[in-house]
Amino acid sequence: MTASWTSCPDLVACLLLCATTALSQDFQLQPLNSTVLRGFDARFNATVQGKWEVMTWHVKGLLVLSVSNRVFFNVTSSSPQFSARPCTNGNVNCVAFTIHNVTRSQAGPIVCSVLGHYEFKTAQLQVEESGTVSIMGGNVTAVQDQQVAFQCMTSDWFPAPNISWSLNGEPASGSLFNTSNVPDGDVFNSTSVLSFQAVSNATVACWGTVSTLPNPISSSSFLAVVPKPPDWTVLIAVVVSFGSAGLLVLLIFGIVFCCRRRKEKKPNYQDEMSKRVRTQSQVSSVSAAGQGQGQVNAGYVLDGQTNAAPSQHSDCGFSQRNGQEARQWLWLQTTLPGTRGDDRQDTPVMERELRVVGEWRGMQPRRSRSVDIGMAAWLDRRLERRLDRRLERRLDRRLERRLDRRRVIIVNENNMP
Repeated sequence: MTASWTSCPDLVACLLLCATTALSQDFQLQPLNSTVLRGFDARFNATVQGKWEVMTWHVKGLLVLSVSNRVFFNVTSSSPQFSARPCTNGNVNCVAFTIHNVTRSQAGPIVCSVLGHYEFKTAQLQVEESGTVSIMGGNVTAVQDQQVAFQCMTSDWFPAPNISWSLNGEPASGSLFNTSNVPDGDVFNSTSVLSFQAVSNATVACWGTVSTLPNPISSSSFLAVVPKPPDWTVLIAVVVSFGSAGLLVLLIFGIVFCCRRRKEKKPNYQDEMSKRVRTQSQVSSVSAAGQGQGQVNAGYVLDGQTNAAPSQHSDCGFSQRNGQEARQWLWLQTTLPGTRGDDRQDTPVMERELRVVGEWRGMQPRRSRSVDIGMAAWLDRRLERRLDRRLERRLDRRLERRLDRRRVIIVNENNMP
């Protein structure tokens, strides 16, 4: 018999493997991975088939609880935080191990072992932690169609939280916000920014959560949208454009009008001479109708020019003869025939003005003809106006004298026998 067992080593190995597998299947631990939120309870169930006497539980390598099943079910715990009980009343083959008020320090391997021919079982415990959520800045007021941004800050979370946004209770698109996580020791802090275009009033909420959190933690803010003020840019641009065009047109018309007026008022030497000739003709006709005949003093020379040759006082291209004729004509105006002494009371003033004209026309050297003609025309117009007024006064006085003489003649004729 012994020889037969010795001659079959493969059969022995197969039997031992089957026995070991059978024994290992008599002991199970569930769940093998558990994730709970800090402050909640973590529970593991150990199921043993067959008779067992002692069961122990280790948390991160430390023995925290033992269960004895020799006489009756007896639990020995190192802390009230750890407890064990049968899964159902009277069924000691299933033991429920519970860690109350789990902390982050207890996260790690949970080992259950049964005394006897049972293997130990290991499960993993993970502990999550929730922190705070807040929207920075509070309520926001924005103009319609303005781009607005909300910033959400989370702190003291483990692991990094899952952050989402909602607008008026509706989830916001992921393209509208971005989130960044920053580790701070054994926790995480996160920042999320939501940007969108303000259309109408809205309630904006930021949500933070982890897988074990029953209800996400949120923070909300209210967005108040005010109507967009009217855009006057286009109207102002149109008004400015038309106003500028109008001012430009007015400026052009003004320039053209001034040029025409200046051109119309521009003195013409020939016209001035024609005026003088006509005036001289009128004076000659008046003089012929008077009592005496006046003579033109052709030998009269203005003061200060007796020793100067005419060629010395002439400008380039300006006619000396025209200047002489103008002086003789002006002298004729001041020496009208048939006038009395009181009619010539302004003769010194006229002589002085004639002297100015003569000096201007004869003694200004090296002056352009346009300037000479303009100044001479101005002086001539001034003298002409004064002469016209004096001529009217003289003609009135002469007419009165003639009428007086006519009356005397009529009276004498009536008185004759």
